[in-house]
Amino acid sequence: MPSESWYVLAAGQQYGPYPLAAMEQFVAEGRVTPQSMLRQGETGDWAPAGQLLDFSHVPAPAGGSGPGGFPPAGPLGYARAPQSSRSTWVIPVVVGGVCLALFVICLGLPMLFFFFRVSAANHEFKREFEKRRQQLEAQQVRVEESRKATEQVEKETKKARKEFEDQRKEFEAKAGSPIDEPALKPDGAKVPAEAEPRSP
Repeated sequence: MPSESWYVLAAGQQYGPYPLAAMEQFVAEGRVTPQSMLRQGETGDWAPAGQLLDFSHVPAPAGGSGPGGFPPAGPLGYARAPQSSRSTWVIPVVVGGVCLALFVICLGLPMLFFFFRVSAANHEFKREFEKRRQQLEAQQVRVEESRKATEQVEKETKKARKEFEDQRKEFEAKAGSPIDEPALKPDGAKVPAEAEPRSP
């Protein structure tokens, strides 16, 4: 018979694992009968004990306790607490959860650090961009003010020239002859020439 671990199903509860020596002891005590449901290993299928163990050398039990005597108690030390069928997947699930948490922590911390660095760089870039935009807007305002001042000077210059032309025509009409262009002062300002009649 194979020497792997054995499980016993009794009264709706699963007991085990037990070594082969313990199973032979249970058979000798009458705790395991040919009708008892056994399983070899954690992944085996449940089957009657008569198909898995040898009962040819076992006499008919005189007063055995039968399958309901589990968990067995005695000096052999083979008793095990009842195990639920969920015990076969609880440990892998817990181990998998711990591994997943460690993976998330190891992967998440660098990503979080990278996110904060990118966010800080983006914030600095936005602040610098806003500063440059404000500088450009201020420069555009100054250019616009300079353009308006230039236009105002041009308007005043045109107005002064028109007034000068009107005065010159008025003097020419009174004098009956054209008036010379006004001379320039040393500082560059124009002064009207004296209106004197020219000799014929």
